[in-house]
Amino acid sequence: MNDFFIILAGVVLVGVPSTATASLSCLEPARPNLALLRDAGLSVEEVRSEFQTYFVDVEGFLNCINETSERVRVEARSAAYDLAQIRATFLNDVGSSPTPDGQVPADSNLDETGRLILFPLR
Repeated sequence: MNDFFIILAGVVLVGVPSTATASLSCLEPARPNLALLRDAGLSVEEVRSEFQTYFVDVEGFLNCINETSERVRVEARSAAYDLAQIRATFLNDVGSSPTPDGQVPADSNLDETGRLILFPLR
C-alpha cells in the first residue's frame, strides 16, 4: 500500500506545472525561538549561529520569491502578447500590427503591483 502512495506522489509531482513546483521550492525559513534555545541550554555562540543561519535562509527565501515573481511576470506578459496575436489573427484587429521584435502589442497590461489588467474582447 505504501508503494502505491509513493508512485501516486511521483505521478502528481511529474504532472504539476513548473510554476507550481517553482513556488514550492521557496520555503519560508522557521524563525528561531529564543526561549526554546535558552531552555535547550545552548551557548551564546550557538544561539548566534542559529540566528545567523536563519538570516541567510531568509535572504535566500526572499531572493527565491523575487526570482519567481519576475519569471511569472515575464510569462504573463508573454501570454498577453499571445492573446493579442489571437485577436489580431482571428478577429482581424486593424490596430494590432507587430512591433519590430515580431511581437503584437498586447491589449492587456501588468501594472507595477503585478496586477494583470485584461481588456475585454470586442
